[in-house]
Amino acid sequence: SCVPGSGPCRSDGILNAVREAGSTDVIIHGLWGRGVEYDVDELTRLAEMAESEGINVHFIDPIPIYPAGVPRLLFNLEGPEASAPFRTSRASIESERVRYYTFRGTVEGTPHVYFYDSLSVLCPDLCEVSGFQGVYYHDDMHLSNLGASLYRPMGDLIVERALDR
Repeated sequence: SCVPGSGPCRSDGILNAVREAGSTDVIIHGLWGRGVEYDVDELTRLAEMAESEGINVHFIDPIPIYPAGVPRLLFNLEGPEASAPFRTSRASIESERVRYYTFRGTVEGTPHVYFYDSLSVLCPDLCEVSGFQGVYYHDDMHLSNLGASLYRPMGDLIVERALDR
């Protein structure tokens, strides 16, 4: 767990770890816009290096993040969190992730580089934090088992691409 593009997670470090593990794929899932700004030049380099080595890079972004744990916001509506917003629009999240979309536009279409729109699952228009079967998050940004199950088709596509070599 580190910030891709910096320190040990620079492109060469990531690709070395993939090679050492005997893998052909790496998944990068991040927090664009929450005080974490990935090094776009380094991620572009990762995409180029991965292409030359035939390693697939899967980017899953952007993700909705809430000001406090979602279950707490939904079920413990007392104290300062009671007024915290836990519903936001897809457009609001996208407007905060301009650097991500700029990066994506730069490398999209590069062979072996895939992008998955995580907002398409929980934020078609308005981001949903819960549904009829329960809550989709267990804190401010980590999915519950139910929330994760909604991403199964995305996971299946990543596995399919990894096996389709």
